[in-house]
Amino acid sequence: MKYRHIWNTIIEPLELHEDTRGRIADIFYGENINHVAIIESKPNVIRGNHYHKQTTQHMLMISGGLEYWYKNIDSSEPAKCKIIKKNELVSTSPNEIHALRILPVGNVFLVFSEGKRGGKDYEADTYRVDTSIIGTSPYPDVAALKNKKIAVFGGTGGIGEAVYKICMENDGDCSKYGSKDLDFNAGNIHKELPKLIQDADIVINCAGVLGCDQTDYDKTFNINFKSSWEIIQFYIKNPPSKKVSLCFVGSSAHNRPSPKYMLYAASKAALVSIAKSAAPLLKEKNVSLSILNPSKTNTKMRRQIFPLENTNDLLQPDKVADTILKLLLSNETEGVVDL
Repeated sequence: MKYRHIWNTIIEPLELHEDTRGRIADIFYGENINHVAIIESKPNVIRGNHYHKQTTQHMLMISGGLEYWYKNIDSSEPAKCKIIKKNELVSTSPNEIHALRILPVGNVFLVFSEGKRGGKDYEADTYRVDTSIIGTSPYPDVAALKNKKIAVFGGTGGIGEAVYKICMENDGDCSKYGSKDLDFNAGNIHKELPKLIQDADIVINCAGVLGCDQTDYDKTFNINFKSSWEIIQFYIKNPPSKKVSLCFVGSSAHNRPSPKYMLYAASKAALVSIAKSAAPLLKEKNVSLSILNPSKTNTKMRRQIFPLENTNDLLQPDKVADTILKLLLSNETEGVVDL
């Protein structure tokens, strides 16, 4: 098994070209790619449990993620597992048994094959195994939330409310805060914030507003960006004695702006940038910082912008919340994760 992030790991002869228009990354160069397919998977399903004798496959995550389980056909050792997320590429060599368990948010990925894999040859070089190689998930079950002290901001609606519900169902010591409990648009949150998070094991900031109108500028950035900035500042000044998992819930709008939500997209882009900058500093202070960016999610806020949108095509808040918590518990989230 080989693995790399297509933007962050560029191996010769591959190249990355970037200018004011954006960037272009080579995925393959000089490879004998015979077939390309796109695969969409429903949440939690199992794929694979087979190997190929001649074909090499490369899977590129477009959205969501999966557990990639693998072992050599001649190995008597248990299969190993790697979590593969958006913009990550995993390559399967011949005679490597591989199986996939899709994450709760579902998954879309591209498959590039060196060898027979498409059309009438779809199963020509596929050999199934009798027993699944998938083992115990590297994600701790959400039952691991029991007795964890958790603070959820923006916990009265959408993804935040779903996070709070899962925490409570699993006996987490969870507190949720909405705008009536802590107004991130007010100027005194640095005074109120410490008592809400100083003893927490997990802090999740889901607070957000749409900000469609230019008059909403201050409010949008206070809630969508400054709220997280204040949390960062607290932990820089007050390093915890125990490890703390800190998660900001962003949005795929950070790199998919629209005239319908300019301020919202800009504030989420700023949030991604500050999270990238602050993560190494906070790591030195016993705080693991991640930002998770869900794609289109069926929340009340989104329905305000797109009232006629088919909600069946959207991620559901409970699935996003479940994935966020499992990723946090697995320590697989440091940095930016696009769902």
